Amino acid sequence: MKSTTNRKYTLRGFWTPVLIVLTACAVVSLFKAIVGFESIARAAADNPFSANIGIDSNHDGIDDLRVSYDDNYMTVLSQGLPNHKTAMFPNSRNPNSIKVQSYTFKIPLKPQKADVITGLPMGPIGVALNGVPFYNPYNAEGLIALDGYSEEWLDSCCGHPDQNGQYHYHKYPVCTKSPFKDKGDQHSPLIGFAFDGFGIYGPWESKGVMAQDLTGDTALDECNGHTDLVRGYHYHVSPNKFPYVLGGYRGVPEVSNNRMIRVGQGSALHGSPSGQSPYDSSIITSSPSSLSLGLSQQITLELATLGVPNTTPSRVLIGPYEAMNISRKDNVVTGQITTGIDDDVNVYDVAIEFGSSGNPTVLRKKNAFSVGAAVSQSPDFELHLEDESTTIARGENGTQAIHIMRNNGFSGEVTVSAPDVLPAKVKISPASITTLDMAATFKVKVKGTAKAGSYQLAFSGRDDTGRSTSVTVTLVIQ
Repeated sequence: MKSTTNRKYTLRGFWTPVLIVLTACAVVSLFKAIVGFESIARAAADNPFSANIGIDSNHDGIDDLRVSYDDNYMTVLSQGLPNHKTAMFPNSRNPNSIKVQSYTFKIPLKPQKADVITGLPMGPIGVALNGVPFYNPYNAEGLIALDGYSEEWLDSCCGHPDQNGQYHYHKYPVCTKSPFKDKGDQHSPLIGFAFDGFGIYGPWESKGVMAQDLTGDTALDECNGHTDLVRGYHYHVSPNKFPYVLGGYRGVPEVSNNRMIRVGQGSALHGSPSGQSPYDSSIITSSPSSLSLGLSQQITLELATLGVPNTTPSRVLIGPYEAMNISRKDNVVTGQITTGIDDDVNVYDVAIEFGSSGNPTVLRKKNAFSVGAAVSQSPDFELHLEDESTTIARGENGTQAIHIMRNNGFSGEVTVSAPDVLPAKVKISPASITTLDMAATFKVKVKGTAKAGSYQLAFSGRDDTGRSTSVTVTLVIQ
C-alpha cells in the first residue's frame, strides 16, 4: 500500500513532490470519480482530509486521522475523535463518554452504481472528513433519533457517543472542519464518504436552493443522492428531513467497514418522525435570530421557568462557537459570540450546560441561530396548540375547531397537514393548509355513530425550506 501519511504526518510534508508522485494515480481516480476535480495539482490542493491530518488531540503519539491509497481503495485510519467542540459527556441526557476508537475504513476509489439498493446497517455507514462516522437515522431501539418523541440528545455540533463511546453523526455535521467552505451560494462541498465510495456533500445544490427541495429529474432519489455532470452520482445531507444523510447504498458498499452490511439485501429507508421533541421546550426564545460574520455579538436566551436549574450556565454552545461572558438574570441568559469573517454560513442548534464537571444538566434548542446572511432558512420553526385537547359530543352538532399556531419568531410559508389516519366516523377538513398567517384552523366533525373514547391526532407541519415538525392533539369523543 502506498501511504500518504505516517505516524508523525504534517501538512508541510504532504505537499512534497515525492508524495504527490507516489499517489498520483490514486488521487486522480478518487477526485475524478468522486469529487470531480480534473488535475493532480487541484486534487492535491483540495485534499478533503487535509484540514484534519497531523492532529494528535489526545497526545497518545498516534494521529487522530491517517489516510493512505492503493489502486482500489482510500484507507482511513481514525480514532473517531471529533475535531470540534462537543458537549460534556456523560450528561443528564446521555450517560456515555467519548472514547478513542481504532477504525479502519476502506473507501472504494472507483464506485459504481449497483443494480439493487443495499440497506443501511446499524453502526457506521460512512465517514466524515474528520474521521467521525455517520450512522443511519435510527437509535438502538429502532426509533428515529433526530425528531419527534423518540429524538435523542445531540450536542450543538449534531453528534453524541453511543454505549461503546463511539462519537457519531446521524445528521448533517455542521462543525466538521474541512479545506472547503460552504457559504450557501453554490453547490455544497464534500463533507465525507459513504462506504460504497460515493461522496457525501452538504445541503446546497446551488445558491439558495437545497438539494432536498429539488423536483423532477434532478430530485434526490430514495438513497438521498442524484447525478450531475461534475460529480457524477453523489449524496446530499438533508437538514431536518428524513433520511438526513443516506437512505441506502446506491453503489456496492465495502463489507469490511461494517460486518452488518449485506450487499444487495434490504431496501432504502422510508419513515417520518411523530410526536413532539422532548428537548426543545426548555429554551423558549433565542435572539437575535441571525448572527453576522466577523463580529462579536450578544445573544439572549429565554429559559422556561419550570424544570430548569436556577444557576448561571457553565457553557453555552452554538454549533462550533462557545459563548463568553455568560450571565443570567431571572430566566434570561446572555453571552457573547464571536464569528469569523470566513466562517461557514449555516443554521446551528444551541446547547446549554449547567455544571462544569461530573454529570451536567443539559438543554438544547434546534435551529436556534443562523450565521451569515446568505442562509435562507428561518432559524425557528415550531408548531403550538391553542388547546392540547378538545372534547366533542357525537351527533349533528359534533363539530369543533382545532387551532395550530406557529411560533412568533418564524417568518415564511408553512404547510400544516391533518392526520392521514383517523378514528372511524371522524372527519377533519381541510386535509392541509398552506399559509403565511400565524395560525391554521381545522374543523373536526364527529358522526353520531362514532365510538366514544380518547384519541391522539398528530398534525404535521413543514416550512418553506423543508424542515418538519408535528404536534399531537388529544380528541375526546363523548
